[in-house]
Amino acid sequence: IELVRGPQGTLLGKNTTIGALIVTTKRPSFTPELNLEAGYANYGRYQIRANATGPVIGDTLAYRLTYYRDASNGWARNAYDGQKYLDVNRWAVRGQLLFESGPVTSRLIAEHYETSEYNNYYPNFADAKTFANGAVRAASWDTKVRGLFGYTPSYDVGRNADLNTQDRIDSRVTGVSNELTVKLGAHTLTAVSAWRQLRFRPRNDSDGSPFSILRAGYDVDVDQYSQEVRLASPTGGALDYQVGGYFLREDLVSNNRSIFQADSTKWFLTGALPTAALSPAILNGVEYDQYGTLHVTSGAGFGQATWHLADRLSLTGGVRFTRETKRASNTGLTFGGATLPGALAPARA
Repeated sequence: IELVRGPQGTLLGKNTTIGALIVTTKRPSFTPELNLEAGYANYGRYQIRANATGPVIGDTLAYRLTYYRDASNGWARNAYDGQKYLDVNRWAVRGQLLFESGPVTSRLIAEHYETSEYNNYYPNFADAKTFANGAVRAASWDTKVRGLFGYTPSYDVGRNADLNTQDRIDSRVTGVSNELTVKLGAHTLTAVSAWRQLRFRPRNDSDGSPFSILRAGYDVDVDQYSQEVRLASPTGGALDYQVGGYFLREDLVSNNRSIFQADSTKWFLTGALPTAALSPAILNGVEYDQYGTLHVTSGAGFGQATWHLADRLSLTGGVRFTRETKRASNTGLTFGGATLPGALAPARA
C-alpha cells in the first residue's frame, strides 16, 4: 500500500490533485501455494476465503485464484412476513494470470463481486407532529398512517420493521484489467488496459409501512474503459523522466423509479379528487421514472522529469494536458396503470 501525497497528474493516468492511495495486490507465484481462512460469529455469520497459486507453464505462466464468501442471517425481524433484515449475503471471485518471458511481463486480472441482501432497511425512528410554533403538522407520515389506515406505527428501532414490499438489494461488479510491461533497453514501457462494470438494483419499500403505497430507488448502470501508456527512463543517473498518455470512457445510466401501488391513491390523492373517484385504479401500477445519462470522454498527455543536482538536491518538474467532454441528459416519463374514464383522465397527470 502506497500513500502518495500531492498532485500526481504528471505521473499517473487518472489526474489527482491531493494525492493517491495505490493498492497493489499479490501477484501469481511460480511456487505452488494454497491458503484457506474461515471465521464464524453469532447470527449465523461466516466468512470463507480461499487462495491458490502456482505455475501453469514452467516459469513462463502462473495463476492465482481467490474465492470469497460472506453471509449472515440478519437480526431485524420483519413483522409482516418474518424475514430478517440487515443480513449479509455476498461473494466474489478473482483470477490472475502472470506471463513472463524475456523483456515482456503481462498480468491479467478478472474479477466479479456480487451481493443480494436486505441491507436497505431503514427503521422509522421519529416523525414530528408539530411545527416549532406549536402548530399541528397535519400531513405528517405518522398522522396519515393512523388516520387513513388505522395503523399505529412503532419507533422501537431494531424491532419495528413492518414492510410488505421490501426486497433484496442486488449489486454486481465485474472487471478485467491487464498490465503489460516491456523492457526497451534501459527504458520501460508500461500499458494498463481496464474495463469495469457496475449494476445496482434497489428494491425498496419506500412508504415505511405494511401497506402498498410506494416503491422507489435508483437503478444504476456504469461501464468504464481506460487505457494508460507510460515510458520511463532508467534511474540512477543525473536525469530521469517519464512520459505517458491516458484515455477514459465512462457511460453511466441512472433511473430513479417511483412505482405506485394499490394504496397510492388513498395516500396521495385523498381530498384531491371527489370521493367517488378515489379508486385504487387511479395510481395503482403507475410508474414515474427519471432517466438520466452521463457520458464522459477524457484524454490526457503527461510527463515529469527530475534533475539530480547533488546527492541531497534534486529539481523536479512536470506538465499535463487534459481534454475532457461530458454529455448529460435527464428525462422524466410516466406509464402503466389502468385506462381511466375520460372524466378521471386528468387526475393522473
